[in-house]
Amino acid sequence: MLTKTKYHPVISDLEEMIRKNKWEDLFAEAIKKANSKNVPYLAHVTNLVQYLDWINESLFWVPMENVEGMDVEYHLCAFISLQIRNLFFHCRTRQPRMTNLSL
Repeated sequence: MLTKTKYHPVISDLEEMIRKNKWEDLFAEAIKKANSKNVPYLAHVTNLVQYLDWINESLFWVPMENVEGMDVEYHLCAFISLQIRNLFFHCRTRQPRMTNLSL
């Protein structure tokens, strides 16, 4: 039996927002595009659960450089490769509009 990863509250909120707004397909598409770029730090991220695990771990990551001096750059490239800005902009624009009846 698999046990669910305990996420930081901000990641739990994101997970719920994704589910509530039915954004799973948008995240799957962003992950697929990122994988097509062969970013080393994202090689293990192939689905939403792995993405949530990865960003949860990233919250606790302490930036340190490796011998090659590329560790921080690789982490930043991984985030950029997921096109987070475009993904979240698209998600925001897909939210239902508030009406007087919604209040």
